Amino acid sequence: VVERLHHPVEEVRTCAVSCIASMAEQHPEAHHALVMACAPLLEHSVPGMRAAGREAMHKVEACEQRQKTLEEASDKPGLRKTPVGQDSMYGAFCCLRTTIAQVAARLENRNPEVRTTAIDSLQEMQDGTSDRQFAISRAVAFRLDHEEESIRDTAVLALARLVAADDVDSIQTILERLDSKSAATRMSAVKALGHVAAHGDQTVVRGLNKCLADDDYKVTREALRVLNRVAVLA
Repeated sequence: VVERLHHPVEEVRTCAVSCIASMAEQHPEAHHALVMACAPLLEHSVPGMRAAGREAMHKVEACEQRQKTLEEASDKPGLRKTPVGQDSMYGAFCCLRTTIAQVAARLENRNPEVRTTAIDSLQEMQDGTSDRQFAISRAVAFRLDHEEESIRDTAVLALARLVAADDVDSIQTILERLDSKSAATRMSAVKALGHVAAHGDQTVVRGLNKCLADDDYKVTREALRVLNRVAVLA
């Protein structure tokens, strides 16, 4: 079925996506395998194929989330117990981590269109819960450590879209990169903070203030630029 996502006819790909969604609903134990099978499509050279893979993974992930919601509801007093239990909840959690990891890995692809598709997919996976948000932002922030500038820049752009100003945990993940031994990583972290930090965020201001004494003048210069946007220097 997954191979049909490679079909040149869009209607066939659409039917394949629907079939994968049905398989995910009926066989929760297959979520991990479905994600791993669909993930390579995110790197396909044809936009339609990338879109099919992205949609299929999103369907599986959405099914997993519905399953988790039902399982959580089954633990509330007065509600009928569902046939699923701790094992399937653990499996759903592992599947989520796998999905995030597989999509985030595509941020390192050399094709900028593939990287954009990965950012779009990660944004679609957000559901407002702090645990999921932190898992996504942490996977993206990891790319701030990458040796290639284009990958680091992609991570900065992704964080700009994915992290809200009140997302304390995700911002802390970026702040930790200010202590990196790599000047390039510190620079990327400063740039990311410039996109996500709220005006007057004192935690961010303190972190940026440390960068004013950075050994690399470019990091100091960028920190000054961001501070000019985030807060008035004292």
